Amino acid sequence: MIASNDGEVRGLQLILNLNLISSPEIVLVMERAGVISKERALESLLQLKRIGWFSPSVIDVIVEEVGKVD
Repeated sequence: MIASNDGEVRGLQLILNLNLISSPEIVLVMERAGVISKERALESLLQLKRIGWFSPSVIDVIVEEVGKVD
């Protein structure tokens, strides 16, 4: 698995058969694995949303997923 937010790398995902993960997905995986708390995950996601690198709707979907975890 490769962590990348680079558009060119993501564009080559299918051609090179890459398994990619983005920063918002990493936050979700870390929260589910108990590496970070739900609160820290939500703070991190909101920071990513404020920075504006990702579409707000992408962040909203991940925030919703974090909210489902008990």
